[in-house]
Amino acid sequence: TLIKFGAVEAPKKTSLYNAWKSLSPHQIKSLTTQVARILILPDEDSAIDSSGFILKVGSIWRYIKYRSSELKRSSKRFYKFHIIISTKSKTVLAVDWSKSPEHDYPEGRKLIKKVGVRLFSKINRNFGDKAYNGKPLTDELAELGVRHIVEPKSNAVDHGTDTARDRSLRLYRNSPGLWKYTFKHGRKSAVEQIFGEIKVRNNCLNSRKRHLLKKQILLQFLLYNLAKAMNQENWR
Repeated sequence: TLIKFGAVEAPKKTSLYNAWKSLSPHQIKSLTTQVARILILPDEDSAIDSSGFILKVGSIWRYIKYRSSELKRSSKRFYKFHIIISTKSKTVLAVDWSKSPEHDYPEGRKLIKKVGVRLFSKINRNFGDKAYNGKPLTDELAELGVRHIVEPKSNAVDHGTDTARDRSLRLYRNSPGLWKYTFKHGRKSAVEQIFGEIKVRNNCLNSRKRHLLKKQILLQFLLYNLAKAMNQENWR
């Protein structure tokens, strides 16, 4: 495949290692979104979610014997990666990470900004779980012409306004079953499929430093998009 793009021979393993090591996390995130612009199809839906990753640094027995607190989900060994994907083409539109205790909602708003107007012009609806239910996020997506489909929390308050969030809340309370069927709420499970593929590859990570492990996981999302792009004939 590389020969089609003018490569004389396959790059050496050390060359590839030095290349990815010199990339900053910001560059990897940006490249992931740029490749998504090639892959995304018109008239798509998107979905947003997060998943935890364990950064295995050194022997786990050292943590059990001397620092058992490091095994908690709030420790530096655990990081959450947040992604927003297109549900039809199964493309990662944007990716970011946060420390495990961080709430998903503010990270979700950051991801929306990373995706940008150009990609959202091809998105009709965005699916998510209850963690992403909030007026600011719903209104921001509405301004981009995207309907935010999130099951409301049990204590959600209807303020009686004509905002996208309040209209969705009233529709849900009138008929929860019909609401879920109409908006096909299960589509957000597409994110879990991508996380599953990335975590299978995660077993091959071999860096000894935490910041390199995080970069390697980020790189898996970029490579996931690149693998899809290499199978497409029309590059633009």
